[in-house]
Amino acid sequence: MNDPSLWMSLLGRFHPIVLHFPIALILLAALFELCRPFRFGKSLQPATSIIWFLAALSAVFAAIFGWFLASGGEYSGDLLERHRWLGTIVAGLAVVCWSLKWLSTKRESRSLTLGYYSLVIITVVLLTVASHDGGSMTHGKGFLTEGWTDLFETTEPEPEIVEVKPTENAFEAHIVPILEQHCVTCHGPDKSKGKLRLDTPEFMLAGGSEGPALVVDLPLESPLLGRILLDETDEDVMPPEGKKRLSPAEVAAIEEWLALGARFDLPSSAMESSPVAVVEAVAETEAIEILGTEPGLSHEVIDGLLRELESAGFVARFISQESMDVRIEVGLARPTIDARDIELIGELGDHVIDLDLSRTDLSDLPLEPLSRLSRLRRLNLSGTGSNDEVVLWALRLPTLEYLNLYGNPDISDASVGLLATLPDLKQLYLWQTKVSPDAADLLVRASPHLNLDLSSDHGVAGESESSPSKDAE
Repeated sequence: MNDPSLWMSLLGRFHPIVLHFPIALILLAALFELCRPFRFGKSLQPATSIIWFLAALSAVFAAIFGWFLASGGEYSGDLLERHRWLGTIVAGLAVVCWSLKWLSTKRESRSLTLGYYSLVIITVVLLTVASHDGGSMTHGKGFLTEGWTDLFETTEPEPEIVEVKPTENAFEAHIVPILEQHCVTCHGPDKSKGKLRLDTPEFMLAGGSEGPALVVDLPLESPLLGRILLDETDEDVMPPEGKKRLSPAEVAAIEEWLALGARFDLPSSAMESSPVAVVEAVAETEAIEILGTEPGLSHEVIDGLLRELESAGFVARFISQESMDVRIEVGLARPTIDARDIELIGELGDHVIDLDLSRTDLSDLPLEPLSRLSRLRRLNLSGTGSNDEVVLWALRLPTLEYLNLYGNPDISDASVGLLATLPDLKQLYLWQTKVSPDAADLLVRASPHLNLDLSSDHGVAGESESSPSKDAE
């Protein structure tokens, strides 16, 4: 309790509260002086001395608490140095302004009055600069000026084209932009809360006062991801309450990078289909046209396509007599399908809501036509030789509620982050895949509404003990 550094740290936390008093009081005193030439302004002058006294007193305390706060090590860099010295100078000028104002009430002097008004102007200018620096340290550089150019923009701005250099690694291409947008403001060169910086690989590995941000041996257990996946009401969640949360696609990109070993030298090509890029591309495609899907086929056209699929060995029929929605299943007598079958299914577009392709080999088939199934809610791909690339294709089906990937050993932890971006997914089977229990647990934490069955021996989360094949029927 007698440790001076502890007292300094505790008092320093009052700096963000106290600093608002001198800002308001200095500006109020300057406003009163601007009103002096007017008749009503003369009646304000007696109060101006009192305001300057309170402004000077609060400015001194704000400066002292600011120095205490800076000594904690959470802030650093040139911006901090300029901010705290400007704050100190403003506090000193406020004391001088109060003194000159008090002296001017005792005796009239032209030089005294001129010096007083000059110092008031200088104090307000320096106060503005110091306040801007403080806002930049708290909310990021350019916080106070960002958006003003867009407000007065008269022409439509050209879309920004971000060129990824061939030599750029996956961390720089896909992870750094996320960290810069959500994390570096509080964990960067100007401010490092908890003495943690996330602006360079070296600082990420070094960690902060609560330990490393990355667990090298078990990347998916890294606090970097664990804090992000906490409930938004948890006091340890990152970004903290009041800050913009990471999107599911951004969380998925971080999960994918961690699942691939959290390597800073990982080639960009290893994540060239990053969930962030995929989700944005899908959204852009859907905004224009869902890969050529017709808005609605006639009953005769649908019936013709279903008969053609039936003749090819599929079980294809309407859900009910009143509905135009259809369900398609590969018949037991048809162990294989070809590209023509995939194209026929794709032609049905948004009328297909349930598709079962289980027990067929999809490893060499083009699945792009199935991206037209914009209203597909149930998809069974168990035992189809599917891999992580097939999961990547499934991102084009945003209405999926049920997905069965049972018996596909080429599906790995890299798919976990991708699956987290499916907003309506409620039931997922991952039996006999390479997805680890740890990665599956992270998926459930990222999607609390998801019912996930990982194996016949244990499930991460589930409401039913039925087998995936039976539930698919």
